[in-house]
Amino acid sequence: MESSGALTEGASPEFFTNLLVNPDAEAGSLSGWTLTDNGGAGWAVYGDAGSRFFRTSYTWNQREQLVDLWAHGFSSTLMNEAPLIHVSERFQRTYCPDDYSLEVELLDFDMQVVASWSSGVKRNSGECKWGDEVWDEESHTFKDYGPGVRYVRWKDAGTSSEYWGGHYGVAMDDARLVVLDHNHPAFHANLLSNSDAEKGDMTGWTVTENGGAGWAVTGDAGSRVFRTSYQWNRRQQLVDLWKWGFTPETMAQAPLIVVGEQFQRTYCPDNYYLRVQLLDEKMNVVASYDSGVRTNTGSCQWGDEQWDRLIHAFADYGPRVRYVRWEDGGKDREFWGGHYGVLMDKAFVVVLGHNLLENPGAGTGDLTGWNVLESGGDGWGVTSMARDGIAGNLAFRTSNGWSRRSQLVDLIAKGYSADVLDDAPPFFVSEHFRGESCPDSYFLKVELLDESQQVVASFDSGILTNTGTCQAGAEPWDHVFHAFTGYGPGVRYVRWEDGGKDSESLAGFHGAVLDGAYLGLEDPRTEARHQQHRRTVTRAANCGGEGELPCRYDRTFWFMCIAVFNCSPEDMYYYECMPGLTTEMSHSSFDTCHLVRTHWTEKQLADDRDDCHNKPSWTSEMSCWQYDDQVRDELNMDSSALNFVTTLYPLHVPTLDDGRYIYVYHKQTNRLRLRRYDRETEGSQYDGFRYLPNVGIDGAYKHVRHSQLNGGWAPVWCAGELFVEGGRVCRLNNASGHFQPPVACLEYVEKSLIAWHVPLHIWYRKGNYPQVKTIRCPDYREL
Repeated sequence: MESSGALTEGASPEFFTNLLVNPDAEAGSLSGWTLTDNGGAGWAVYGDAGSRFFRTSYTWNQREQLVDLWAHGFSSTLMNEAPLIHVSERFQRTYCPDDYSLEVELLDFDMQVVASWSSGVKRNSGECKWGDEVWDEESHTFKDYGPGVRYVRWKDAGTSSEYWGGHYGVAMDDARLVVLDHNHPAFHANLLSNSDAEKGDMTGWTVTENGGAGWAVTGDAGSRVFRTSYQWNRRQQLVDLWKWGFTPETMAQAPLIVVGEQFQRTYCPDNYYLRVQLLDEKMNVVASYDSGVRTNTGSCQWGDEQWDRLIHAFADYGPRVRYVRWEDGGKDREFWGGHYGVLMDKAFVVVLGHNLLENPGAGTGDLTGWNVLESGGDGWGVTSMARDGIAGNLAFRTSNGWSRRSQLVDLIAKGYSADVLDDAPPFFVSEHFRGESCPDSYFLKVELLDESQQVVASFDSGILTNTGTCQAGAEPWDHVFHAFTGYGPGVRYVRWEDGGKDSESLAGFHGAVLDGAYLGLEDPRTEARHQQHRRTVTRAANCGGEGELPCRYDRTFWFMCIAVFNCSPEDMYYYECMPGLTTEMSHSSFDTCHLVRTHWTEKQLADDRDDCHNKPSWTSEMSCWQYDDQVRDELNMDSSALNFVTTLYPLHVPTLDDGRYIYVYHKQTNRLRLRRYDRETEGSQYDGFRYLPNVGIDGAYKHVRHSQLNGGWAPVWCAGELFVEGGRVCRLNNASGHFQPPVACLEYVEKSLIAWHVPLHIWYRKGNYPQVKTIRCPDYREL
């Protein structure tokens, strides 16, 4: 059976796009739909433009659509990977609860059913009354349905329960059929682009107002900031959560979304604001936060390094959120020419994962799940409060003496294996607190414990006092946020303790209010580093890269390689083509089982430098670098004799200790060699990594060079330095005097790290040295 639509095999697949025609009645008719049952008074469209919907009658009304996925860029090869297919629709009663059904079938080339799902006949919730605006919803996501799917057939239907003439049957709206990426949701990652000005310009931002001298970026690489002027400067970003791997089903669970930014005055206190909105697929506002116009703390003075910070958390915002719209801005209050307005830095939007705490937001109405350690004054209470978007409509309340509580979380009992925990995945903790009428006292202490419940790592906020003034019901929320990284193996439990009390010593519950407690960890099983989707469908011979076929597990090819060409398991790894790799990192033909790097550019030893240490004329055949290594310093070029060396290659990726490394991407073996940094100028902390036989003829210690790590002066793919933080690579650069490689070669290293499953830090950055220095990454304490 041939498709009726024109196929464009080279077209990009329409991920994250509703593939149904006229899904929301905004065409004003039933266009795009095939009516298979038109009982009673038949189908109708009601409502004004922008709020139209379909309505049914007193006997069953049914309709269909057939969607050809090939015509939307999803080739047979891509569909054989069984990408997620999400379907959903909203339905509403007209007067009494009405009946509705949805059935969706996935069909192959011959229109045979591969997989199907049916809601069955559903009846709306609620009682009989007019003007009810409550919508029910049915949804389903197809997963692991196997190869061969080409079409999707959608069938929905509805009727009334009253059997009245006219259109009093179920109303239907917002039908949705979307193909989603396979990516894991990017929990705990900053979803904003260029959030810290390190790109050196306004890349990633949409400037909506550029008053005065306009926006500017100032500061050196690694410490850049955004700066505003003497009239309002405003900007926006729109984050599509679906494209970061957060499916409609995930977002329907309303995971905690934390947003924040820091701002600083230039001379006198300046003006700043932050506005964040959660939007549905139609860009309607679901929840919002508006800081109002804030003024920096402090007095007029130059060189003040005090940053003010705003942090807000969205919770219980309901289903259907797809986008986050960020808007911020600032200006000065002196009206000086130039850029003397507010400074802004480290903006972030982070979606938090599964919460390991029980009853974190008083949802049970009591202290269920908590161990009460102290009940000062009138003890703990639960109160109903105006929410401000944090964890429901209840919160914990303390009294006029210290109230303390704890939870002990058994991570093994929660389903995490010892292997996962021993890799030291990052832990994240968060909680909101506020005063009841005056600023009150609060603390949070979290400890990571080993099997014997001995402390491995801990965080203690100390006693904090809310911001604000004494005014009943108007105290602002404050927020504590911390990330544990690089704490080492052995953690099996987490102990959480928090508490508060009032500052007025009043009877009753006038102490600190606590809400939205959160404890989560980055689970490598379900929260792998997210890669933005970049595949397109073509006839290219290779796979997995820009403009190439998606990667597929080819059983025939693997059998040929093992049985005929005797490839080792290490060699075979190269054939499991990884999404995001470049063309040269995919296989070529059966006559080789090695990674193809035909497009890569090798880097020879650098040209002679200016300072050549008075190289004698008889060494004219040597470069300065060779002379220094071989003659002047008599260094040992046998790389196998070096200690503190780690080698990375497929199926051999040991856990990396935290710290600074030099590396070479060795061309002959195609392996990445790393060694702990041992420059004497870096201080005694590096003495332990010295290679003692490396002492030169003058008796002075000579640090290990890139040439030694390479085993000589043969070409490399790349060379430089990297820094590991929390077991993850967080900085990567080309700092090698011997080879002086171009910044472009860092892509070779990055793509190999991804292919070899070397974890990258949440704040990972690569770039030319010294713009990207070999320093540790920030954690959430520094946001």
